[in-house]
Amino acid sequence: MNSASETHQGSDADVGCETRLDWAKLVFSLRRSSRYHRARERFFDSWARRISFFSVVTGTAAFTSVMADFGQAWSAGAALAVAVAQAVDLVASPSKNAKLHADLARRFIVLEQKALKVEFELSDRNVTQLQSERLDIELEEPPVLRWLNIKMHNEVNRAEHGIETLPQPIPWYQAWVIDYFDIVDPSKKLRLTSRS
Repeated sequence: MNSASETHQGSDADVGCETRLDWAKLVFSLRRSSRYHRARERFFDSWARRISFFSVVTGTAAFTSVMADFGQAWSAGAALAVAVAQAVDLVASPSKNAKLHADLARRFIVLEQKALKVEFELSDRNVTQLQSERLDIELEEPPVLRWLNIKMHNEVNRAEHGIETLPQPIPWYQAWVIDYFDIVDPSKKLRLTSRS
């Protein structure tokens, strides 16, 4: 007498362990990518809001000082501050970057939904098609911050496997600037760690 789990295992064997493993890696990768892009979206959105707030406050101060004749130094300083804030906004484009990362996260989530729908109808063809779609999305990604990606890897690992999962360590100095840039290339850091 076959139990439901034995029947399910039999269907897994028909699919092939490699295909199931490829599918599981793909789903993990999609979850990590969507978290990564949500984190980047939040980062850029917060900067866009800060710049807008700063521009409004200093723009208002410049206008008020000109109207109240508080002096040229005050109005020139406020006008310079507005110009600098707007230049940062123009060059860094935090609101544009926030929208890009929101779109990428959404696309990764949609692809994850698609992958979950074919879980019990897995085939090499299904997995290859999903991997191809993931690569299409990755073509539009800006360069990835590797340490932030490792942080998201740790988060997905913890969400799927619980708190007992050992995270990949992130150096304290990198954690401070994880949303801005990578101080050390993680692959070199991890290679050095693995040699010792």
